Amino acid sequence: MALYRFDMSNEAKSPVRLRQPDRSQLEWKAACCEDLIPQGHQARVIWSVVQTLDLSAFCEPIRARDGVCGRDATDPALLSALWLYGITRGVGSARELARLCGESKPYIWMCGGNRRMMGSNCQCG
Repeated sequence: MALYRFDMSNEAKSPVRLRQPDRSQLEWKAACCEDLIPQGHQARVIWSVVQTLDLSAFCEPIRARDGVCGRDATDPALLSALWLYGITRGVGSARELARLCGESKPYIWMCGGNRRMMGSNCQCG
């Protein structure tokens, strides 16, 4: 059996190499919004109920139309579902709802992964 000797004299003089976190590095993840929450989750139930409602009256005043410049309006069904789900969870603040749309899986699921969906709709002073 051969024994190997290492020269330790240089190791004490050279700087230590460390693995350190690099939080500025981009990371790509493949994810599907449908996988964020389980089937039967309360957010899915509320979404299903809201889909049965006739919310067409909320679309009438919207000026974003095909062939007209401007940003798309957020679907009134989405806003209704977000507020209904938020209310059932004790959320009563538009700012809190907007924050949750970027951080909480059920809200992210409702927004279809667009974490900024509520940002422009939150008319907070």
